[in-house]
Amino acid sequence: MKMNDKKTKRFRLFDFNRDGKGVSKDEIVGPPNLKNFFKTFFRKFSKLLSVNLMMLFRLPTMVLVLFIASSMLIGFPIFNVIYSVIISLLGASVPAAESELLAPIHGMYIASGSFESGSFVSSSVSLQQMMQNYGGIIDAPTYSIAYYAVIGSLALFTLVTWGWQNVGSAYLTRNMVRGDAVFVWSDYFRSIKKNLKQGFFMGVIDSIIMVVLVVDVCHMLTTSGEDFMSQMMLFLVIGLSVLYLIMRKYIYLMLITFDMSVWKMFKNALIFTTLGLKRNAMAFLGKAVITVINLALVLILLPMNIVVPLVLPLVYYLATSAYISAYAYYPVIEKYMITPYQN
Repeated sequence: MKMNDKKTKRFRLFDFNRDGKGVSKDEIVGPPNLKNFFKTFFRKFSKLLSVNLMMLFRLPTMVLVLFIASSMLIGFPIFNVIYSVIISLLGASVPAAESELLAPIHGMYIASGSFESGSFVSSSVSLQQMMQNYGGIIDAPTYSIAYYAVIGSLALFTLVTWGWQNVGSAYLTRNMVRGDAVFVWSDYFRSIKKNLKQGFFMGVIDSIIMVVLVVDVCHMLTTSGEDFMSQMMLFLVIGLSVLYLIMRKYIYLMLITFDMSVWKMFKNALIFTTLGLKRNAMAFLGKAVITVINLALVLILLPMNIVVPLVLPLVYYLATSAYISAYAYYPVIEKYMITPYQN
């Protein structure tokens, strides 16, 4: 039976397995410079919106990082707000005596002495020493098991999927930079399947390094003094964090492009961070600009009860940031690892 042409077109609109229209001649715009970036970016923006949907798997990770940072940086106004919002979503604090985790310690604290005139008098030397070291935890806010289960689940989700998330997004944005045809859903999961083991182990390593750097930076911001050594240590930790944030983009781009060991990827990433200094700076500037624009919109429109700026970054920010990184970093890899072997 012959089907009407209009019906055929109608059904093909919802056929997700059909081939796309491919890459047109207009997609080829020349060398990856600043001028051509805007041409390709606006041309691929609608595709980036689809890529951003895949990258929303990172939201639990972002919440966890914000929680860790805000819990360590209480005293800074913006982090006070973030911490209060997250805590209010997870539930109010409970007294230590009612906490499933701290009740035993609280009981030992009470049993080891008595309160007189607001000061603690201990009848046990060993307990006195223990409470001198750990007694401060009694005054810290404590929460239910469900609270810690949520935080633990976020941490486990990040540890297991972080590498795969970065592999998928790096593959999509790299192909967009190269001008290849991109099928968001299938390409995302195909790249993960192809790099399943190495992506997982790289994600574990990456997660550990990121957590250590976040904790170190937060610790130095809250404890460093005004002396020269403290300031030097603070700048050193911040410098190492910036260096690794650049390196990790190179690492994931190499992971999906070449068959090489993790050690070699770290080594090459360090070299490329130096060789691509100008492109690295431009990528940082580009991501800083879109971040500042979003923050400015929040500060301007939120007092007017317009919440769009809070939701808008979820639509495009992650993919735009990833595309800027790929556009800046992949040409460096191509120049030093691909082009020499093509000639």
